[in-house]
Amino acid sequence: MGRLRLAAVALALIAAPCHAAENLSQLIQDVRTLTLDTAVTGNPHFSNSQITTLLNQAQREILAGNHCIQQSLVFSLTLGATYYPLPSNFLVVERVLIGSKMIPQYTPAALDSQSLGWEISTGYPNRYFINFSSRGLVGFAPFPQQSTDTDTIKVDYDVQANDLVNGGDYPFNGINEFQDYQHALAYWAASVIEQLDQQPALSGAYMAVYENVAKVMATRCRDLKNYMPSASGAP
Repeated sequence: MGRLRLAAVALALIAAPCHAAENLSQLIQDVRTLTLDTAVTGNPHFSNSQITTLLNQAQREILAGNHCIQQSLVFSLTLGATYYPLPSNFLVVERVLIGSKMIPQYTPAALDSQSLGWEISTGYPNRYFINFSSRGLVGFAPFPQQSTDTDTIKVDYDVQANDLVNGGDYPFNGINEFQDYQHALAYWAASVIEQLDQQPALSGAYMAVYENVAKVMATRCRDLKNYMPSASGAP
């Protein structure tokens, strides 16, 4: 690698992702800066569409590793129904409440060990499960058969962020507290591009930046800075 290339890369590492909040258009430009792939000449090495695909892959990867974004699903149990659909952006269940009380998760195998007839048992649900053959559904045991067995369910679950589509879209569903980690997506995309361009040293350097930011994000995204479990509410 020539000295000019090294100097340009060093400058890119320092100066590329400096925005407080970066939308898709800015991230694409960051990737072009890091890979010296300019669109000004009208003949870029990678199109905006290709870079956008890489940025969305990076977003999915970083969130799959840290589960930083959560949502809640609230619904009512239906008589005679065991299974209920989970949203398409569902990753993993954090907790399930029935009538404001948390219930434990079991595997089908654990339920089998308790009772071979659990799938036909009726009553007020006190356990939930997700069968690996139908991950898009959450099931309850026993299942409700009478009106007294029904109640409101709240599922807190981790989600994938929406894909970046338009130039003004922000990563991580636009959540403000994740602005400091947005630039990591550009480094991931740049790392893939440099690997395709047979520049393993650059690819490794950019991936190291991404991995460091991903680690910090995973550590801090659920920080409760004022959490004091031993503190008393009394004055």
